[in-house]
Amino acid sequence: MKDNDQYLIWEAYLEEAKGGRWDSANPHLVEEMIYAIEMIHAMSFEDWYKRVIMGGHFRDLQDLSSLVNFYSHNKASSRGQRGPSGAPLTTIGPWQAAKNLVDKLIRYLNPLGLDLSKARPRVYETPEFAQQHNKAEYDEYDRLHRDAWRGAIGARKEDDRVSYSSFWAKKDEYAKLRDSTEFQQARSKAYKEEEEMIKQLQTTPFTMDNWNNLPPEAQQEILTSYENVRSASAASN
Repeated sequence: MKDNDQYLIWEAYLEEAKGGRWDSANPHLVEEMIYAIEMIHAMSFEDWYKRVIMGGHFRDLQDLSSLVNFYSHNKASSRGQRGPSGAPLTTIGPWQAAKNLVDKLIRYLNPLGLDLSKARPRVYETPEFAQQHNKAEYDEYDRLHRDAWRGAIGARKEDDRVSYSSFWAKKDEYAKLRDSTEFQQARSKAYKEEEEMIKQLQTTPFTMDNWNNLPPEAQQEILTSYENVRSASAASN
């Protein structure tokens, strides 16, 4: 089959199955992932980006990454990317190359601008937030709650039902007082607001601006990874 014929088949499939772009809500998820990666050797990166990435959002890209990682692991465990003895081949197979590409996209298209391997800073964990909202009060009730919990455990070990009931009631009382503190109320509100902000960022559709605004070195890393997929696919045929 000629490359152009293969391209037309893939394009028709994508148009029918998902409107021409990656969509993690589609029931043909695995099939789409395979076609999305196999389309790489039939088109330029810009065309592939417009077809697969643009119009989707970061959470779609995370879903794609999860599937590619799983699929590349299975392929690496098969004879396709391991020798007859089961030892890994020294060359990088097409699915490992695809994993490297998607990892680069995840890294550089993250709308939070963070390395996903690092914990993101949270406003409600800062000393300023604690001081502003009287975290000392929260800490005191939390300490009393934990002391009552330990007392209940000790009473249970001693089979002291009266003390156990008393400690247990105190534990519940201190938990309610802790949860009603200014700090806990402010933290819950800040957490919900932050999660909603992150959801909005991660579900905003990608455009060409997301690509165009990347630093040149980031674009080059992605383009190199893209060409590596094409080279690995050609070598495996």
